[in-house]
Amino acid sequence: NAALEIELNNPDILSERAVVIFHLGDLPKSLSELDKCVLLEPKNPYRYSSRAYIKASMKMLDEAITDYEICIELDPDDPIAYNNLALLLESKGRMMAAKRNFSKAEELESILKDRGVTLPKVESDNSIEVELPKDGVVQIDTLPDENDVSSSGDNSWNVAKKVFTRKSVFKEYWSFILNGFKIKEDDK
Repeated sequence: NAALEIELNNPDILSERAVVIFHLGDLPKSLSELDKCVLLEPKNPYRYSSRAYIKASMKMLDEAITDYEICIELDPDDPIAYNNLALLLESKGRMMAAKRNFSKAEELESILKDRGVTLPKVESDNSIEVELPKDGVVQIDTLPDENDVSSSGDNSWNVAKKVFTRKSVFKEYWSFILNGFKIKEDDK
């Protein structure tokens, strides 16, 4: 909220706040924030995939499918969007369309692997608990491993995906947020 006071219509800040609001359980408000992001950046595929994820969580499956389709139209090389779209289509009983999208996701993932790019995998334990200490200072439990966020050329899209798919990156993200957008000296 403080960051938005400085830059009111920053879609990155709005998107990050939407993620926090989502994890706090206020899905309609999270969706509203992501709607603003889409209006501010209608050509950014990540805005649609983020919103689709929230819509799917709210059981707005047809709307989520539409957002994933727009995401794919804007970025036809995103295997995660194809996979997520396929999962939604499968849940709606649209098996042929689901199969096509699963195949496309696998094809793109294979191409990326051939080029040395590894996509993040969702960890088996998706539950993430954030406990606030009494002194208000959050410690990072573990340092990220070599597969986590680093300064080795990750772009904002890859970092954002890792926040949603890796527990250790999510914990590091929360630590950063809860420490007032600062990295503690002993965590550097």
